[in-house]
Amino acid sequence: MKEKKNTGIPFEKKIAGIYEQILALDGPKLKNLRVEHNVKLDSIAARKKDGTPRKRQIDVYWEFEAGGTVIRVCIQAKDWKRKISLGQVDAFRSVLDDIAGQPKGIMITSNGYQAGALDYARARGIDLLVLEPTDAGNKSIRVNFAGYNIRPTKFQIFADDAWNRANGFTPDCKIQVQVTTDMPFYLEDGSLWGTLADAINEAIPRPNKIGTFSGNCNFYRPTFIDTGNPELPRYKLERVWAEGELTYFIQPVEVRRVVTEVLRSVLKDQKYLVDDFGKLVSETEPFEASGDVQFPDGHTMKLSIVNIGHLSEEAKKEYRESMERLADDINSGKIPSTLMADEQQNEDHQ
Repeated sequence: MKEKKNTGIPFEKKIAGIYEQILALDGPKLKNLRVEHNVKLDSIAARKKDGTPRKRQIDVYWEFEAGGTVIRVCIQAKDWKRKISLGQVDAFRSVLDDIAGQPKGIMITSNGYQAGALDYARARGIDLLVLEPTDAGNKSIRVNFAGYNIRPTKFQIFADDAWNRANGFTPDCKIQVQVTTDMPFYLEDGSLWGTLADAINEAIPRPNKIGTFSGNCNFYRPTFIDTGNPELPRYKLERVWAEGELTYFIQPVEVRRVVTEVLRSVLKDQKYLVDDFGKLVSETEPFEASGDVQFPDGHTMKLSIVNIGHLSEEAKKEYRESMERLADDINSGKIPSTLMADEQQNEDHQ
């Protein structure tokens, strides 16, 4: 099988992405920041037959304003198996000399530089960096997980009395149904709508503030519980009303990130750790990102996180645990549970 040619483009794009992050660290100090991959800049000396300037190709280019001065930087990225020679650094110097604005030059490679190249670059003011694998392994980063904890406290199930009376449920009719949070609700075709826990979860509003809140889960499609009685097998539901307490909490979380590479300067005491997603990892400070995350159940959480996927599992646990506490309270008699089919009670809770 023919070996796939290394175009160098993935390496160049990775370098561009890393430099976007490096420059973002100094974002408040800079103006007009832009980082671009594969840029064509006008040549000063070389001209076409029509007199227009020829183009010089730059792997990664950035331009910004600092202290009232426009700074231009050209990066040449070389994902080569051999070390960069003096001649290749000199060729890059020629490119820089042929671009207006006296841009600063940086070379980045994956396999280092020959000794002569180091001396030449130091004398000509070109920075030399290496992006190389590292054995730093896993790095533990402390972040904060802030959100709203929801604890259901009450619920009531409301029946569709008109439908139930029309289908044989007379006032003296008794049905025996064990009410548990995992009790299933069914649609008219027999498919599962969900459980009582799902209905309670949907009923409780999430206003993102501390307090006690209540609401309804309305069944807009015919929804039933199984009575276990072959003569009156289905009992139709109208809605589930539920109340819950919302409390705010902040929980520290340790997140593991795998450091796979290090971008280090050959000529300076400078390096950046890079994880397996191409993201920078600080050695000395916790990495933090903040914002509001909307979960599938409609609950919004305020997060200061580094790994949303990891923390969303914690959010799912929140409801499972609250349902378990609710079930314990029901079984112990702390919370009364009623299956309401009385019209007057139904009206009282409208």
